[in-house]
Formats: sequence, C-alpha cells, structure tokens
Amino acid sequence: MISPPEGKFCPRVAYYSSMKNTSSLLLESAGRGDLEEVKSLLMAGADVNCRDQVGWTPLIKAAWMGHLSIVQHLLDHGAEIDQQNDFGYTALMSAVSSGHRVIIQYLLERGAGVSLKDKYGKTVIDYLFEYWKDSPKREEILRLFRESRPEELMEWHLDNGTKLKR
Repeated sequence: MISPPEGKFCPRVAYYSSMKNTSSLLLESAGRGDLEEVKSLLMAGADVNCRDQVGWTPLIKAAWMGHLSIVQHLLDHGAEIDQQNDFGYTALMSAVSSGHRVIIQYLLERGAGVSLKDKYGKTVIDYLFEYWKDSPKREEILRLFRESRPEELMEWHLDNGTKLKR
C-alpha cells in the first residue's frame, strides 16, 4: 500500500485499501472535508470520479459542503468538473444551491458549465434564482456570473423572458 502524505499512517485508508473500497471512503472524506485522507485515498488508487448510489461524486459532495481545498485537489487530480449525478446535478449547481460563493467563483474560473441542464431542465442559474430568490446572497452570486460568464447569463435571461436592468 502507498503511504499517506508526509509519512502519516492513516488506519482507515489502510483498512479500506485492503478491502478495495477506497472510492466509498473518498466520497465520505470529500464530504467531510478531510483533505489529508482525500490525498491518501487518491494515492492509494481511489477513483477521483467515483459515484455513490445516486451518482454523487466526491467533487459534487465537496462543493455542496463548501470544502474549497478538496474541490481544488480533486480537480487538480482529474475530477471531471461537469460530471452530473443521476439527477443531472453538477458541482457548480451544488455550490450555488448551498451558497458557497468562493467555490462558485473557483468552479467558474476552472470552466464549469453554466448551461448544462439537470433532468428537470434546470440550469445552474435557475438554481440561483430558485434557492436565493429573496436573499442578498443572490446578487453576490449573480455578480460572479456577470463577471465571468456574461454571455451565458444573457442567454439564460433571453431564454426565460427576463427583462434586463441596465
């Protein structure tokens, strides 16, 4: 078995590695925000794009929980930024729904898709307007989209018949 970073021994990684269940533990560790364990599991061969029973990936879970360092590490190690779960939910949709502005900004900078639709036909911008309808947080997040993806935001407004303010 490959040793965890900096010579640290992680009994959970050793146990799960011996059972060939590193992917399950990676999903759990990413959601919990345990960067050292995520690093160890990836070194031990865990699939960075593994999925749970409904298709959640470590990246989607980390984005949902607000773990920026995990999101960065997973993407740096090959996580598919626009991978969708069984409902079509992406990491960016997850970050928007949970309101993690820094993760939203990071995912947008890394090229996350804005126009992808879930199985209900919703885009990430639909989630923004649905989850943060009457909140000042909506304007903060909307500003990120205006700054990084103005064309896609404009397209969403036009597709939805929204009157734009100047």
